[in-house]
Amino acid sequence: MAKTDPKPPDATRPKPGEPVKTSDTEKPIVISRRVFSDFAMI
Repeated sequence: MAKTDPKPPDATRPKPGEPVKTSDTEKPIVISRRVFSDFAMI
């Protein structure tokens, strides 16, 4: 059951991370900025 607790927050990270990964090869700088904003929101 402990896996269900960390799963909800993790599920939100991979969601926005999936599309960001595709842009990682196109705009690595944009990804860094998006990740920074995500961390600040957390």
